[in-house]
Amino acid sequence: MDRSTLNTIGAMVVPLALLAIAAITVVAFWMTSRHQGASSRLLRTGLPAEATVLSLRTLGMTISDDTRVELTLEVRPSDGPPYQTTIQTIAPRPPAKLPQPGETTPVRYDPNNPSNVAIVPVTPSA
Repeated sequence: MDRSTLNTIGAMVVPLALLAIAAITVVAFWMTSRHQGASSRLLRTGLPAEATVLSLRTLGMTISDDTRVELTLEVRPSDGPPYQTTIQTIAPRPPAKLPQPGETTPVRYDPNNPSNVAIVPVTPSA
């Protein structure tokens, strides 16, 4: 290949790479905002329950200072048998702010779709 062909290819690759990076960023922010909206709706309308964290795993996707995590929970609704479900959520860093395996935490769940669970944020007492 001659120099002009390489320059032409380079001139096409850089804008395409920038476009791909911008698209990935937009999709990541869209997914985060969509999740937060669904989670806040569930916190307002879901039924209360207690859940024990069985496992916590970082998924490696970080947006700003927040990271995406996966939690496996044993949910204990007051009107039915306990069940296990796995949820993904956005957690502030460090993940130590999340309930850790073995700990119990309040949750809200959708009675029409019990696998849809949101962890109730715990506010520190003064």
